[in-house]
Amino acid sequence: MPPNSTSTSYMPPEWHPHLGIIMAWPGRASHSYWPPGNHEQLNSDVNRVAQAIARFEKVTIYVARAQENEARTTLQNCSEEQAAAIDVRVIEDDDVKPWMRDIAPTFVVVPDSKTVHGVDFHFNGWGAKDRSVSNRALARHILHDHQIPEISTSLVAEGGGIETDGEGTLLATESALVNSNRNPGMDRNAVESELMRVLGVSSVIWLPGVADADTTDCHIDALARFAGPGVVVLSRPPATREEIWTTVYKDAQRVLAAAQDAKGRSLRIVDVPEPDIKAIPGADAEMIPSYVNYLHVKGAMIVPQFGVSETDAGALGVLGELFPNKEIVPVYLHGLPNAGGGLHCITQQVPLVKVDA
Repeated sequence: MPPNSTSTSYMPPEWHPHLGIIMAWPGRASHSYWPPGNHEQLNSDVNRVAQAIARFEKVTIYVARAQENEARTTLQNCSEEQAAAIDVRVIEDDDVKPWMRDIAPTFVVVPDSKTVHGVDFHFNGWGAKDRSVSNRALARHILHDHQIPEISTSLVAEGGGIETDGEGTLLATESALVNSNRNPGMDRNAVESELMRVLGVSSVIWLPGVADADTTDCHIDALARFAGPGVVVLSRPPATREEIWTTVYKDAQRVLAAAQDAKGRSLRIVDVPEPDIKAIPGADAEMIPSYVNYLHVKGAMIVPQFGVSETDAGALGVLGELFPNKEIVPVYLHGLPNAGGGLHCITQQVPLVKVDA
């Protein structure tokens, strides 16, 4: 049953078994959205992530028809087993963006029927920061394509703005959800009530975050993630980072240290230091190089790397200790973080529902 007894559905934690991962190939029509010359780096990053995931589970990747050949040729340049796990699906939209964590539905489980449903959170371009409208209907297309029923909501949100432990607790930032650019007229209590209803949680830990400092208004998935019930990994910026991000970190640390989860447990907080942006060749000044923007897959974790040996190795070590039974798979990224996102941002998991024989 959902941890929240008044809800009929619940969002499993990311380490719950998956049917597969949904991704998208960056569209050429979106070229003006990226930093100049970044499109090929984006393609390379998306390809590396998809092929890394395909070692462990199925990947469904949506691509504009104009780029079908490019995507298929690039993605199939891997082992036969990996290639067989990558399902390329064509859509009639040239303005395809890779940010499936936010654009695709958020998938939940309905225990009574033992089925997966999808929540369309009405992606609005992160509070209209991205004004193109073509991706706004993609969540429903994905649900129809996979024949997955929809759970309706009036809430505007993104998958990167929510994080669950599967035992009733949700992590989120106020800046990305209790914000008039997404949910005008809704206070924190109203947003929280709707999150509880559609995601089946009974407790929300609100971190302050910060509005307007990045495209997402400070998504939780680059700041703080559950490493298991009662354990949170927290991305720690270097001393050289802008003061606004140091404040975000300190505020998060303060709230988490005083918080209890839905089971009444105090939280163990594990810092994961970020690299200094100045040490990353060609890094955009607004890049957020967070190692907690990782992805769980079957038997492994896909972990971003930024080409800074000390912090890259440090992150692998911390996560390896937290997940000793998982293979830690490093994937180097450059185009994605320069475009304002990361590894977790381009993936969305579909949970597996076990049906009794």
